[in-house]
Amino acid sequence: MKGRFLPSALAAAALAASCGLQAQENRNYADGVFMLNEDWFGHNNSTLNFIHPDNTVDPFEYYVIQNNEANAGQSLGATSQFGTVYADRLFVVSKQDQDAGSGLSPGEQGETRQGGRIVVADAHTMEILARIPVIMANDKGVSIADGRGFVGVDETKGYVGTSNGIYVLRFSPFEITGCIHGTENTLVEGGEDKADDTGPLYQNQIGMMLRTPAYVFAIQQDKGILAIDPQADTIVHVIPGCFSTMAMSRDGDIWAGRNTNPDYQHYPYGEMGSSGECWQGDELTRIDPETFETESVRITQGGINQTWYAWNAGSLCASAKENALYFTFNENRWSWFTTSKLYKFDIDTRTFSLIYDSSTDERYFYGAGIRVSPADDRIYAALYLDNVVQSYWVYQMDHTGKVLKEWEPIDRYWFPALFIFPDNHGPEAGEFENVVLDGGEKAIDLSTMATDEDNMEAAIVKTVVGNTHPDVAEAGIKGNKLTLIPCKAGETDITVRFNSNGKCVERTLHVRSTGTGIRDMRSAKLHIWAGDGRIYVEGLQKPAAATVHDLAGRLEYAGTLSPGESIGSLPSGQCHIVSISGEQYKIFINH
Repeated sequence: MKGRFLPSALAAAALAASCGLQAQENRNYADGVFMLNEDWFGHNNSTLNFIHPDNTVDPFEYYVIQNNEANAGQSLGATSQFGTVYADRLFVVSKQDQDAGSGLSPGEQGETRQGGRIVVADAHTMEILARIPVIMANDKGVSIADGRGFVGVDETKGYVGTSNGIYVLRFSPFEITGCIHGTENTLVEGGEDKADDTGPLYQNQIGMMLRTPAYVFAIQQDKGILAIDPQADTIVHVIPGCFSTMAMSRDGDIWAGRNTNPDYQHYPYGEMGSSGECWQGDELTRIDPETFETESVRITQGGINQTWYAWNAGSLCASAKENALYFTFNENRWSWFTTSKLYKFDIDTRTFSLIYDSSTDERYFYGAGIRVSPADDRIYAALYLDNVVQSYWVYQMDHTGKVLKEWEPIDRYWFPALFIFPDNHGPEAGEFENVVLDGGEKAIDLSTMATDEDNMEAAIVKTVVGNTHPDVAEAGIKGNKLTLIPCKAGETDITVRFNSNGKCVERTLHVRSTGTGIRDMRSAKLHIWAGDGRIYVEGLQKPAAATVHDLAGRLEYAGTLSPGESIGSLPSGQCHIVSISGEQYKIFINH
């Protein structure tokens, strides 16, 4: 349990006032790292500090949300555990919208600051753009979804993970527009006691979420890892198992910490106790982000702690400059949120190594503990002395575990939740070479076409946003592959957008088609047409293998088609590629 000592509200107010002068004068959130803090639950809402690593006099800028003049009377929510910068906005998700002791937040004595389970701020000025107190409520208006995490999906939306499902957050305006079917926590009925640390709020939660070029991956406590189609907002695949946290490596693969306790590998995984006594995190699961193929890698040094009890984002994180992962670990399952040991996993050589142990200084990594800067590959680590002592430190380390810099913030119960890095650069993309389609489809690999100086390049999302003459050639992207399908002779320009962490750049590909590699319906051996959302086939003499794909290459139907049968339940308002007995046909289904 956390300590029970708190400086007086008057002292906190004086401290905030002095720090506020600093924040207004030195407002620059591009040259360092944010430190998101849980703060002391039961006493005040969470806070955000900023560290200027090159400032040798006073590197800390405290309370950058509360002390911004534009945010008068506003703050983060209670027990913030996740934050990230996406599309030049800072998204912070808290477990609850308001702490019962928020009147003691930094500011005027007795002032109450309004928070939110979701707080969105301008990433450059820290001015709050939106606060969402309740993500989902029951018919009595009672919240039934505590906040967990966030992932940016595209230019228009993101996903918010909660104790009760994944919700779609639209950006214009900022509002929750629905829940992804199949992610709901069926145990939640409303009115659960948040203080007992058991029951629905601590089972079937949504944990870490990651965006890959093709899908969004999300951990659900009692199901496994969900692969979500980001266009349709639907689950397309589930990797079953008991997982803790996950990260994307530089090569684009997904890595998740897995519990190998054989008694824990059945549904519901949360049944065996929520405090971690049954957790045995001695395995990493590698997931191919496009095929969903998995590989199990035994952890030979250290392990991955569970993150579900009093959820946090977990320490597992990746370098954007080398193919390596980092994590902290504590063998004591009852002290999973504190550890002294920092490990590195070299993915290419499949070797684990202990690179730092802080126990000699009697300091311990707290919570998620560490993150790696995508810009310069420096590791930032949050350490503290004890739950009842207001002593904290921030380390800057290199990839070998060597401590480069050490800072000590003012005394306070910060309980650091996560380091958040600014996004100072957008993607840069090369130019396309002209393409000639001479009767067959063509695939173009986009995986190395775009780069980003301070973000994971394997996570850059590619989409087709323009086609001047779709009747000449159709274009679709799945993951990193652009597929061009000729329709008739002519020329067209295809515009591809590269989205890196919400910042976009576009490039245009000129295509000349000499003909079509897909049979024209008028000259086909079979007569194929669409109506009422179905595809009808006439002229089939015997059963034949048939498939239907969309233009992005996603399989929509596969089976054996008999004479007189039709294919139904296909999306309308778009083109489909029908393959029957080795021949391909293009057909459009009207609304």
